[in-house]
Amino acid sequence: MLELIKAYINKNDLFIPSSRLLIAVSGGVDSMVCLNVLYQLGYSCGVAHCNFQLRGSESDKDEALVESISAQLQIPFYSQSFNTKEFANENGISIQMAARDLRYSWFESLRISKKYDYIILAHHGDDSVETVLINMARGTGLKGLIGIQAKSGNIRRPLLSINRQSILSYADNNDVSFREDSSNKKTDYTRNRIRHIIVPEFERINPSFSQTVLSNIEHLKEEQEVLNQKYADVKSDIVRYEQDDIVLSIKKLKELQHIQWFLYRFLSDFGFNNDNISSLITGLSKSAGKQFFAKEYTLIIDREYIFLTLRHPTIENEYTLDIAVKSISIPISLELSKIPFSKYKLSPNPDIANIDYQKITFPLTLRRWIPGDYFHPLGMNKAKKLSDFFIDEKIPRHRKEKVWILCSGEDIVWIIGLRMDNRYKITNTTSTVLQISLSR
Repeated sequence: MLELIKAYINKNDLFIPSSRLLIAVSGGVDSMVCLNVLYQLGYSCGVAHCNFQLRGSESDKDEALVESISAQLQIPFYSQSFNTKEFANENGISIQMAARDLRYSWFESLRISKKYDYIILAHHGDDSVETVLINMARGTGLKGLIGIQAKSGNIRRPLLSINRQSILSYADNNDVSFREDSSNKKTDYTRNRIRHIIVPEFERINPSFSQTVLSNIEHLKEEQEVLNQKYADVKSDIVRYEQDDIVLSIKKLKELQHIQWFLYRFLSDFGFNNDNISSLITGLSKSAGKQFFAKEYTLIIDREYIFLTLRHPTIENEYTLDIAVKSISIPISLELSKIPFSKYKLSPNPDIANIDYQKITFPLTLRRWIPGDYFHPLGMNKAKKLSDFFIDEKIPRHRKEKVWILCSGEDIVWIIGLRMDNRYKITNTTSTVLQISLSR
């Protein structure tokens, strides 16, 4: 089994021989075998154990066993106790979800603080089969049919090619100590019902049911890779990144045969569900200005485009910048520097303003634009209303609402990221340049 797992690690590029691995070890047979295997293969390991205080003295005995084995192997041992029931009640979630949130958060903070490369979890092939069945029962697409992923962020799962029986055999043949979690035998939880009731029924039909599902998973992974490439091609044609927005072409979306699939694939990562997307599709032809909201993002239908933009928290409408200010990060990120005219270089970048220092008066004011505001656009000697400027530049409504302007006294010096005022431009008489750069 050692060689099978080593081959799986290499095939899936999970980690390299010099990687430092933080192994999540509960004390059960899966994680204890995982620890033993990776130790035997010569990896640099540390052990992380969570005591969720859900099973009284059993939980304490689990921790004692894991600590004892870690000491025998002379590898670092880290443990953390959680009041899981209290956390679940406070957050209105199930005990299972609470335990998951607590352990994953602690594992990642421990990985960072102790400088490990990856968190190792002992999910195996049968776990992946059970996950597929759970996803099918709840409703899923292709993503839910490929089981548990071997790599997910900083998490690695090296045992996915091994089934539970192989793990038990390895533990027996190699005298691996472990403890049985009595709750695993109960059928109160969905996964346990799948494991103890549903899977055995399938095995009556096909004794190799689990291996068949794992083979299907491998085939589906290959198909997903092909589909991912097609998705990437379509995405590159439809989606572009512009300033602080993600912009989707409505014309090109309407040409798609499977618009619902594409939009769900793209927008679900931003918190939008199928109902949002169905309403969005319905509104493409007749709802310019209509908005859809997720927790952190807003979708806005414009005439030719859909804009996906981050929802910003409520902030003040006016700020002042005195003469000593070198940079600000609120409400936007600006860097300010004084440059001798002799070292000044013209930049066409609209996110950089080069201003005649002698023409401005401190403190400068940073504020939102308001109806009636006007300025002299760079290159013009006459005034123009900002509202007319936005129309001429075809600035979408939602972007107008996020525009900041920089003022010297009552004058607008710069519509930030869009256009400077002609009255404050650099000339042959300029001796010092105030350069202001916007970071998006």
